[in-house]
Amino acid sequence: MNEEFKISMLLIDDIELQRIDNFYNDIVDEYVKGSLKEKEQIISQRIMKNLREENKQLKKQNEFLMKCDNRCQVLEQVIERIKDYLEYYLIDNLKYEESQEEFKRLLDILKEVE
Repeated sequence: MNEEFKISMLLIDDIELQRIDNFYNDIVDEYVKGSLKEKEQIISQRIMKNLREENKQLKKQNEFLMKCDNRCQVLEQVIERIKDYLEYYLIDNLKYEESQEEFKRLLDILKEVE
Protein backbone atom coordinates (compact mmCIF):
# COMPACT_ATOMS: atom_id res chain seq x y z
CA MET A 1 0.00 0.00 0.00
CA ASN A 2 1.49 3.17 -1.13
CA GLU A 3 -0.46 6.16 0.22
CA GLU A 4 0.49 9.74 -0.26
CA PHE A 5 -0.31 12.33 2.33
CA LYS A 6 -0.38 15.96 1.55
CA ILE A 7 -0.19 18.45 4.36
CA SER A 8 -0.88 22.01 3.39
CA MET A 9 0.09 24.97 5.50
CA LEU A 10 -0.30 28.60 4.78
CA LEU A 11 3.06 30.23 4.29
CA ILE A 12 1.69 33.61 5.29
CA ASP A 13 -1.37 34.17 7.43
CA ASP A 14 -3.79 37.11 7.34
CA ILE A 15 -1.96 38.97 10.10
CA GLU A 16 1.31 38.80 8.20
CA LEU A 17 -0.39 39.91 4.97
CA GLN A 18 -1.81 42.90 6.83
CA ARG A 19 1.67 43.70 8.16
CA ILE A 20 3.08 43.57 4.62
CA ASP A 21 0.35 45.94 3.40
CA ASN A 22 0.88 48.35 6.28
CA PHE A 23 4.67 48.35 6.25
CA TYR A 24 5.34 47.91 2.55
CA ASN A 25 8.07 50.54 2.27
CA ASP A 26 9.94 49.33 5.37
CA ILE A 27 9.89 45.75 4.11
CA VAL A 28 11.20 46.85 0.72
CA ASP A 29 14.04 48.73 2.43
CA GLU A 30 14.93 45.62 4.46
CA TYR A 31 14.89 43.43 1.38
CA VAL A 32 17.05 45.79 -0.66
CA LYS A 33 19.65 45.91 2.13
CA GLY A 34 19.85 42.10 2.09
CA SER A 35 22.86 40.16 0.90
CA LEU A 36 22.36 40.01 -2.84
CA LYS A 37 25.09 40.02 -5.42
CA GLU A 38 25.95 43.50 -6.61
CA LYS A 39 24.22 43.28 -10.03
CA GLU A 40 21.14 41.56 -8.57
CA GLN A 41 21.01 44.17 -5.83
CA ILE A 42 21.06 47.04 -8.33
CA ILE A 43 18.31 45.41 -10.39
CA SER A 44 16.23 44.73 -7.28
CA GLN A 45 16.71 48.26 -6.00
CA ARG A 46 15.62 49.70 -9.33
CA ILE A 47 12.54 47.49 -9.48
CA MET A 48 11.61 48.31 -5.88
CA LYS A 49 12.15 52.03 -6.45
CA ASN A 50 9.86 51.96 -9.48
CA LEU A 51 7.23 49.97 -7.61
CA ARG A 52 7.37 52.39 -4.67
CA GLU A 53 6.89 55.36 -6.98
CA GLU A 54 4.02 53.66 -8.75
CA ASN A 55 2.45 52.79 -5.40
CA LYS A 56 2.80 56.38 -4.24
CA GLN A 57 1.15 57.70 -7.43
CA LEU A 58 -1.69 55.20 -7.17
CA LYS A 59 -2.35 56.26 -3.57
CA LYS A 60 -2.51 59.92 -4.63
CA GLN A 61 -4.85 59.08 -7.51
CA ASN A 62 -7.05 57.07 -5.19
CA GLU A 63 -7.25 59.95 -2.70
CA PHE A 64 -8.15 62.35 -5.51
CA LEU A 65 -10.85 60.02 -6.83
CA MET A 66 -12.29 59.59 -3.35
CA LYS A 67 -12.50 63.37 -2.95
CA CYS A 68 -14.14 63.68 -6.38
CA ASP A 69 -16.61 60.96 -5.53
CA ASN A 70 -17.52 62.68 -2.25
CA ARG A 71 -17.90 66.00 -4.04
CA CYS A 72 -20.13 64.42 -6.70
CA GLN A 73 -22.35 62.95 -4.02
CA VAL A 74 -22.70 66.35 -2.34
CA LEU A 75 -23.49 68.02 -5.67
CA GLU A 76 -26.11 65.39 -6.46
CA GLN A 77 -27.76 66.03 -3.09
CA VAL A 78 -27.74 69.80 -3.67
CA ILE A 79 -29.23 69.40 -7.13
CA GLU A 80 -31.95 67.13 -5.76
CA ARG A 81 -32.80 69.63 -3.03
CA ILE A 82 -33.01 72.49 -5.54
CA LYS A 83 -35.19 70.41 -7.86
CA ASP A 84 -37.51 69.53 -5.00
CA TYR A 85 -37.74 73.15 -3.98
CA LEU A 86 -38.48 74.31 -7.53
CA GLU A 87 -41.13 71.65 -8.04
CA TYR A 88 -42.73 72.56 -4.72
CA TYR A 89 -42.61 76.26 -5.58
CA LEU A 90 -44.22 75.70 -8.99
CA ILE A 91 -47.08 73.70 -7.51
CA ASP A 92 -47.80 76.09 -4.62
CA ASN A 93 -47.39 79.35 -6.50
CA LEU A 94 -49.34 79.00 -9.69
CA LYS A 95 -50.57 82.57 -9.44
CA TYR A 96 -47.11 83.99 -10.21
CA GLU A 97 -46.93 83.28 -13.93
CA GLU A 98 -43.78 85.29 -14.56
CA SER A 99 -41.68 83.67 -11.85
CA GLN A 100 -43.17 80.30 -12.67
CA GLU A 101 -41.62 80.40 -16.14
CA GLU A 102 -38.23 81.25 -14.63
CA PHE A 103 -38.44 78.35 -12.23
CA LYS A 104 -39.45 75.99 -15.03
CA ARG A 105 -36.32 77.02 -16.94
CA LEU A 106 -34.16 76.42 -13.88
CA LEU A 107 -35.77 73.05 -13.32
CA ASP A 108 -35.12 72.09 -16.95
CA ILE A 109 -31.46 73.04 -16.55
CA LEU A 110 -31.15 70.90 -13.43
CA LYS A 111 -32.80 67.96 -15.16
CA GLU A 112 -30.11 68.11 -17.85
CA VAL A 113 -27.51 67.27 -15.18
CA GLU A 114 -29.09 63.87 -14.44
